Amino acid sequence: MFSSSELIHFVFANDDDDYYCGGLLRLKLNQYLCMKLHEERYHTVYFLSRSDAHTFSIQTYDNIKSDTLAVKSSWWSRIFGTETEEKQQGDWLRSQLEADTYNKVAFVCPLDDFCRLLEAEEWESTLTSLANLKRRTGIFVLTAPVTAEGSQKLLLHSRVFKQLNETAVTGARNGGVRPLYPSIQEKKRDSMLYLNTFRRDRIQDLLCRLSFDEGRILPRDQLDGAADYLTRYLNCAALRKAQPLFDGGRLTWNFKYRDLYERLQKGEVLERLLLQSRRARQSGFLQQWQEDAPPGILREKGSYAERCLQLTVPETMADAEQCRVILDQIRGAVRTPKNRFENDSIVAEFEDLFTELDTAKSSEDGNTYRRALYAILFCVQWVYVDKGQEEKILQTIKTLKQIIQLSADYSQRQKRLAVDRQTLQKGKNELTEKKYSSKHSCWSSGKVC
Repeated sequence: MFSSSELIHFVFANDDDDYYCGGLLRLKLNQYLCMKLHEERYHTVYFLSRSDAHTFSIQTYDNIKSDTLAVKSSWWSRIFGTETEEKQQGDWLRSQLEADTYNKVAFVCPLDDFCRLLEAEEWESTLTSLANLKRRTGIFVLTAPVTAEGSQKLLLHSRVFKQLNETAVTGARNGGVRPLYPSIQEKKRDSMLYLNTFRRDRIQDLLCRLSFDEGRILPRDQLDGAADYLTRYLNCAALRKAQPLFDGGRLTWNFKYRDLYERLQKGEVLERLLLQSRRARQSGFLQQWQEDAPPGILREKGSYAERCLQLTVPETMADAEQCRVILDQIRGAVRTPKNRFENDSIVAEFEDLFTELDTAKSSEDGNTYRRALYAILFCVQWVYVDKGQEEKILQTIKTLKQIIQLSADYSQRQKRLAVDRQTLQKGKNELTEKKYSSKHSCWSSGKVC
């Protein structure tokens, strides 16, 4: 997981989530990372954070079970003399990274603090020396939020990675427009971890802890079956829709292990899980359900990308099949951010299009809904255009909006015309009935009408 062959490791995780491990442990993020690093023979794990504009605060766990980090005292000047604190810390970092194999050190630091602090001019000589270490055994583990908006700008813009010869990051910035995070992971492989994904080993550890907390012991085969089923369930939207365990099969945005534990604490949910997993195991039912791509990096709640991912097509909507095809293309394009900054002028256009989409949906106007989806797809495909080159794109979007408005007006006129036709037909029917009733009355009385 944390090979010393790579200087930089990225961990994307939720600070407020719970992390379940063997031995019935439920840990916070820093505790979890500390334990995993110790398991991989890192003798000391330091937690760095930015204490001010120029220096790090350095902390460590005296005891992994402790919830608090002990602050390392400021003893730099006593050891290194009168040099600046930045230089003292830099020399110390370098010496720790070159410790012998039996005393390897890992530094855990938020990505934001790491980049913003080391970009300062005072740290330039330290970065150069860190990039040229010959006998390095230590590593940096950089933690970041699971939303792209929390790390994308730093990965694309920070000069720290270039100075550290981090080619996986700098290489992903170059070339044509392509997915940023997969491009980095292609070279870093296991040095880029997503702890918000639902993996079987973590789910089994969660179920073990849950059964312990609830005072019940699940047989091994029952526990294995429940872990298999729940892993597939959480990673397959189609299975969740077919056999909902809780919340109608819907997962909230950034659904966490903590959320899962709370749902399973409800007795009926756990019993339903055990029943469905037992039936699935007996029938081989799970084999027909393919897992979706793991969530990995998410888009910020309320952002245009996240709203695109939440779009749906009503079953009864006209042109529903064509709308689903367009929607799949939209989701595929926005799910993973690219190695470019988004053009703010084009991002601003999404709000109007979402409004048009909602209006078409509420009025059950399938044609306009399809045209609005296509306009959103167009914006998604051009949202990474360079600033200053968006004029023609914006003109096209303006034209698409006009087409949507014409489509909506046409649909409304068609509806009014249909109502007028019904009113006219009703009037004709009433006249015919009245005329027929009048003739029938004359015939009945023997009068000539």
